[in-house]
Amino acid sequence: MIYRLFFFLSILFASVCVQADDAEIIDLHKSLVSIQSTTKTGDSQTDERNVQTFIEKWLRETAEKNNFRINIERQQVTEGRDNLYVYAGAATERSTSVMMTSHVDTVPPHFGYRVEGDKIYGRGTNDAKGCVAAMMIAFRDLIVSKQVKEEGGELSLLFVVGEEIGGEGMTEVPKLGLTWDTVIFGEPTDSKLASGQIGGMVFNITALGKTVHSGFPELGINAIDGLRAIMDALHLALDGLDSNPNYGQNSLTIAQIRGGVADNAVPPSAWVSGSYRLTVSPSKVVEKLGRLINEKACPSDPDNPCKSVEVKYPLQEDPLDIDHDVPGFETFGARFGSDISVLKGKHHKYLFGPGSILTAHQPDEFVTKQELVRAVDGYKKIVLFRLQAGKNVSAAVDHRIQG
Repeated sequence: MIYRLFFFLSILFASVCVQADDAEIIDLHKSLVSIQSTTKTGDSQTDERNVQTFIEKWLRETAEKNNFRINIERQQVTEGRDNLYVYAGAATERSTSVMMTSHVDTVPPHFGYRVEGDKIYGRGTNDAKGCVAAMMIAFRDLIVSKQVKEEGGELSLLFVVGEEIGGEGMTEVPKLGLTWDTVIFGEPTDSKLASGQIGGMVFNITALGKTVHSGFPELGINAIDGLRAIMDALHLALDGLDSNPNYGQNSLTIAQIRGGVADNAVPPSAWVSGSYRLTVSPSKVVEKLGRLINEKACPSDPDNPCKSVEVKYPLQEDPLDIDHDVPGFETFGARFGSDISVLKGKHHKYLFGPGSILTAHQPDEFVTKQELVRAVDGYKKIVLFRLQAGKNVSAAVDHRIQG
């Protein structure tokens, strides 16, 4: 009870002492969105490097203006594309109690910033430059208000590249040799805390046949017929899987289909790719799908339509439970992936951010001004909650030792 009272008093103190100017978060967000940062374009004018340069400059200037010390490290991911790691205080205090992290890259195509009423449109407005802007302001405010100590290794920021292509930037982060008690991941969650993140797997399946002139189809093996049987198996693999409200719902997306070489030839090959979102381990679906493909398109059975089948699973991720114990937040099961599954470790994990995943990657991607402003306070609350939790644990350990 005392713990939660202290937490709420801390938040009240924060809102009284340091209230971010609403215009400041809107202006910072506009600057970030206006800089194209499409993931790994191979072009120095359009990839992530320019937005990282802007972020570094802004943080250095705000630290100098507000008279606190920060350290900024660049970690190269590929040539010209760096992760940014930022922490306050002494250069020796690299591992912090709490870290806030999000990604600066966006999916293509880039489209510019515009405002209609309370809505801000543009590529990356919610995925995830709204998170980045709110984290930058929250980091500054918490240090200036003295709620986070400048010295002592309490708070850091990490902004990564390449999240939209399989977590390329976050994959490199363990090489920094750092640990954290808590990591807060920024993604559009409608300003709710995720209670879990759904798992999933990506599949690439090729059906091989035998090509002949289309006038004699009985002499060939039509790979597209085989692919049709495989697609039946893909759907059947979902039947009977357990559901879990913490993760969302099991689902299948068939994303790409290719096959055939000419209108007058029996197709020698056909290919399908897509993904599952899963509330169970992907290994269960891999096993079931393999059995179904053998039944539906088994090359050993002459009555089945494929000569052979090649199956690849380039990505498999188990569902994850996520911490969601901060008072005052609604919760939901996240039906999308994020860097939270890429950064391994024993740290507490939180997933939170402004905007809706339903408009991310869309031609009408947007976030509201109100959500941006609220996100700053949201990140502050989570940081302070976790710092206080860490102090309580330390105090309990000290008490046991002294006792």
